[in-house]
Amino acid sequence: MNEIKIKAGKIYIDDIEINNVSDISIIDQSGGNIRIGITFLSKSEDKTDD
Repeated sequence: MNEIKIKAGKIYIDDIEINNVSDISIIDQSGGNIRIGITFLSKSEDKTDD
């Protein structure tokens, strides 16, 4: 089974690091599987007011 660690702003699944996480929600939990939805932080520095 995969090891999942959640820290502020980051998710670690085995050796994979996922950054800029703002929200995690459980979508479905059935048959021994859990589906999660991950919402990422938007990069406001990429937006310009032209």
